[in-house]
Amino acid sequence: MPARKKSKSLRHHIRHHVRKIKQVKWKTPHLVIGVLVGLGFGLAYLMYAEATKPALVSTLPSPRAFTSEELNPEASQSVKPVSSAFNVSLGKATVDPTIATGCEGVYNFQFPVTSNGPGSITFKRLRSDMTEIDKTAQTMNFSQAETKTIPYQWQMSPNTEFTGYAYLQVISPKPLISNYASFKFTYLCR
Repeated sequence: MPARKKSKSLRHHIRHHVRKIKQVKWKTPHLVIGVLVGLGFGLAYLMYAEATKPALVSTLPSPRAFTSEELNPEASQSVKPVSSAFNVSLGKATVDPTIATGCEGVYNFQFPVTSNGPGSITFKRLRSDMTEIDKTAQTMNFSQAETKTIPYQWQMSPNTEFTGYAYLQVISPKPLISNYASFKFTYLCR
């Protein structure tokens, strides 16, 4: 009976193939074996990662009992009033004049705000030259559903040419920003 060959370890085979690849003396079978060994290690890593992944915890709400009104809303005799939350919308911001020339320019801005009922808003007026018009938030009260206008006047001092804008930022009850009302000033005074 012939003697059995001692099998070589996986480590020996990997070293052998790495050596062949480094020497660039490998042939097609070595390439195939190298790719298969690489795929084997990749598959083993993926299986390990999947096995050690933490389990997902379900966050279903706990059961509760429904009231008779929820199960049969028609049986309920009380009618709940529809509540409408206070809300505002912004109209188109305007400036007059839009173009001026001369030694100084005075620009009158109008920011219309329409409410759906009584309530109040907080707001700030802002300019394109980074000047804070309102250092702290201002408040405007509405006694009913109405439209009010927030004014602002910007006076330009002599400048060669300047194009700027101002806009309104409503902070509450919900954030809103108006369009930019822009103007152009050209200094012609000599």
